[in-house]
Amino acid sequence: MTTLGQRGDKLDLLIRQGATLGPFPVSLLSEDQTPVDLTGALVRGTVSKDYSAATTYPITILVSNALGGEFRMSMPATLTATIPYLGDIFEPENQYVWDLEIEFSDGTVMPVFWGIVQLAPEATV
Repeated sequence: MTTLGQRGDKLDLLIRQGATLGPFPVSLLSEDQTPVDLTGALVRGTVSKDYSAATTYPITILVSNALGGEFRMSMPATLTATIPYLGDIFEPENQYVWDLEIEFSDGTVMPVFWGIVQLAPEATV
C-alpha cells in the first residue's frame, strides 16, 4: 500500500529491454489510511531520458477499483524494446527517469512515484 502525499514515493526501476514490465498492483491510501477515491481521476506515468525530454515512453495504467484506490501499472514488451540502450547498465548515460501522478477531477495533481530507471539490454530479438 502506498500513502498519497505531497512528494510521492521514490521507487527505482530496472526495465529489461524487450520484456514486459509488470503489471504491478498499486493500492493508494490517504494520510488517514482510507482508500483514495480514483473516480474521475487520470492516473498517468512516463519514462524518459530526463525530466525535460521530448521523447517519453508511457506507462500503461489500468484502474481496477476506483473507490478502493487500486490500479495496475505496466509497460508492454513492444514498448520497452524501443527504449534506447546507451551503454553500461550502471553508467549514468544509461539511466532514465520516471514518474507517476494522479490528476483528480478538480484539477489537483498529486505525485505517487518517481525515481531512476536502469535499462538492461535485450540480447534476444
